Order: sequence, then structure tokens, then C-alpha cells
Amino acid sequence: PPFLHDAPELRATARSTAASGVQWCLLYICEAHASDTWPLKFSHEQPRPASIEQRCEYAARCAASLGLAAAGFRTMVDTMDDACNAALCAWPTAYYVVDAAGTLLYIGEAKEGDYGYDVHELTAFVRRWCRAHRPAPKAAAEGCAGARRVGSRR
Repeated sequence: PPFLHDAPELRATARSTAASGVQWCLLYICEAHASDTWPLKFSHEQPRPASIEQRCEYAARCAASLGLAAAGFRTMVDTMDDACNAALCAWPTAYYVVDAAGTLLYIGEAKEGDYGYDVHELTAFVRRWCRAHRPAPKAAAEGCAGARRVGSRR
């Protein structure tokens, strides 16, 4: 599955943009190929969750096994009626960038006829955004209590 192959790039970009204040999030939606509804014989298949608690367990296991939790990703879980998935059309994989004001800045999803999405488009967008929104550097002594200019008597 494409998302499994995207994880290393997502982890690396999350770590490299952490200082910029970017908050990465995994929204765990319905099982793409639940073993009891649409099995494809992948080694990671599991049955569709029967409760929100079970879906939360699946999400935590997914985030941990992909190394996303360790890379600073927040993990969120869709409701059992799949309301987030329905609203975002996120199945099987889609990527979104939303700013702090809630403005949707980017939607990344597979192009028509393509099997998966090129995650490098997402990571390039996030890196460009971070560069464009980088705060201006402060003067070296600004904000340092007791800092003096060379040659001052203070």
C-alpha cells in the first residue's frame, strides 16, 4: 500500500520541520482493506473495528509501527460512522495542509488513473511553506538579559 511507502519521507519531513511549528497529524479512517470486508491478503490486515476503542487501538498501533508517533505526529481517529472520511474524501490516502487559522492550503491525492500519491509533492510544499513563513532572525543580543555591545560600559 502506498501509505506504508510514504512513511519514511513523512517522518523525515516532520522531524526537519518541527522547529517551524508544523504540527503533523495522522487521521486514522476506516480500514482500507479490512480482512472481513475486502481482504487482499496483506500481512497487516485486520477486521473492521467493532468499537471506537478498537479503532483507537488500531490507530495507535499504526502510528507506532510506521514510526509516526516517534516523529511527533498527533494521532486522531475518525468516528465509527466515518464522518471525517466522508467529509474529506480521504480514502484510501489523501494529504492535507491546514494553517493555524483553519485555511485549507493544500490537498494531495492520487491523480486519476494513478495507484498512489507522490508524497514528495506534499513534503516539498511543506518545506516551501516553512521557508516562506520563517520568522526574521533577531539581532544576536536582542532578548538576552544583561547583553552588552562590545565597548559599552553597561
